[in-house]
Amino acid sequence: MKAQVSVEFLIVVGIGIIIISSYVIYSYNAVYSYKINTDISITKDSLKKITENSKFVFNQRKPAKHTITVCLPETITNCSLNDTIITCYLGDKMIYEVSEINLTGWIPNSSGCHKIKLIAEDNYVALVDPD
Repeated sequence: MKAQVSVEFLIVVGIGIIIISSYVIYSYNAVYSYKINTDISITKDSLKKITENSKFVFNQRKPAKHTITVCLPETITNCSLNDTIITCYLGDKMIYEVSEINLTGWIPNSSGCHKIKLIAEDNYVALVDPD
């Protein structure tokens, strides 16, 4: 009789552990998904800020200048600038923004908040490090 009670107790505890484990796994996946989506949103907003301000500076014509601050998440691995396309990678995910204006120059490759100086030229906007 005592052995049966012990086995039943172990079964109840095992089922409880399985239920709690499933909640822990679900919670971890939800938090991880939220972090990824937040990083993507932050990156998209930063790239959009660069393209919108570049258009603003370009429309004012040479010698217009404007300094902006963009923040990139910790998961950023690489950013590049190719004519009208700004591309950033978050691990294996590629986020890009297309500008109406040709862009040249420097874009930060590391996480954190960075200042970028936008300088209007004749037919493009130069992105330079203000330091």
